[in-house]
Order: sequence, then structure tokens, then C-alpha cells
Amino acid sequence: MDNRFNTKDLVRFLDQVPVLQSLPNEEREKLLSQAQLHSFERRSVIQASGTDHHHLYVVVTGQLDMCAIEEDGNEMIIAVFGPRGVTSWMALFHETPAVRELVANPDTRVLAFPATAMRAMLERNSYMYPLLLKMEAERFRVALDREQLAQVKDRNKRIAALLLIFIDVSGDTRAQPVVTLTSEKLAKAAQCSRQTLYSSIKALSRRGLVRQEYGKIVILDTDALERYRSFGGV
Repeated sequence: MDNRFNTKDLVRFLDQVPVLQSLPNEEREKLLSQAQLHSFERRSVIQASGTDHHHLYVVVTGQLDMCAIEEDGNEMIIAVFGPRGVTSWMALFHETPAVRELVANPDTRVLAFPATAMRAMLERNSYMYPLLLKMEAERFRVALDREQLAQVKDRNKRIAALLLIFIDVSGDTRAQPVVTLTSEKLAKAAQCSRQTLYSSIKALSRRGLVRQEYGKIVILDTDALERYRSFGGV
């Protein structure tokens, strides 16, 4: 386990993690005794496509990317998980191999909870099922929203919607959440050119909705961005 984090620190950390925050301290300690804290200095695959869903991951620092691997071998990022972000609970019950990859970015630390330990914990604490089902239902709604992006004709609204989707999944609940993706990766996710992406981000910036920084987009006002996506106003 990374020596910069002790068990007490991590028990307190889990108090801020969706769903897991509902557990009593003794249950968190029990889970942590079965978990591993992994640190990554370089970009690393932690769940490969075609392998069994073996862990539930919680991001402590840094970011995990969920990637779809295209026929040419290139990857498309379809979701990101920031600090306190949790990968899919539903994956714990999958009997088929993963079809996407989970990739840790440089300077990322994640808690890896074995799937068997998490299933046993849920059996001991069945009251948690409605909580995790609510969380996964919200993600399912986000997935449906993403499927509908192609139907949004206004490119600026389409980019706004995509940014909101990334934020919804990432677990970033700050007043000004951040989408940490390079322009190249964000353009690929948006299925547009970098020039088109640049024009849309510039238009959203002029409205005071976002700010572009190196390798990331800062959402200045999530509610206003949502209103713009839905109605075109601020």
C-alpha cells in the first residue's frame, strides 16, 4: 500500500465516496484490509478488454479513462473517473468479459477492491442495493444521452452535452468541475475535427460557460451549461 496513505486516511476518504459513504467504519476497514492501493507513474491498462471483471476501482488521485478499442487498434475515451469516482458496480455481476479497457493516467492512485469482496460486502449490507442501483441508473441515463448526441444538430450544444456527460460520470462534484482530456482525445470522443472542437469551445468560452486550459476544460457554471444545452440560453 502507498505509504503516503494510512488506513485511517483511507477510511475517512471512503466517507466521501458515493455509496461507500453509507457503510459503517468497521465495514470500510474490513474492505480496506482486502483492497490494494495501486500507484501509476505512467499510463497503464488496469482492466484489459477480454478479461473478467475482477475489481471495483475507486480513484484516490488522478484519473481513470474508460476506452473503447476501435478496429484499427486506436482507443476512444468514452468516460473518465476522477478523485472519488467509482467504476461500474454492475461489472461485479457480469459473467462475460470486459469489452472496454480501464486505463490509469500518470500520477494516478486507485483503490482496487476484489469483486468477490465487494459482492460479499453487499450480501452483509443489502440496504446498499437501492443506493448503487440509483447510481447505475443515473449512469444508464447518461449513456442514453450520449447515444442521442448524433441527433443534436447544433455543434456547440453537442459539445456542451458531451462535457456534461463526462462530468456526470467522472464523480467531480466541485463547483467548477474539470474535464481532463487533451483536445485530440476530446475531439475523437466528440467525433469531430480539432478545428470544430476549438470553435465550439471558443463559443462556449465567450458565453462564460467554460475555460480551456492545457489538457483540460474547466466548467465555470454547470447549471448554466445545462440550460444552454437544453434551451440555447444562459
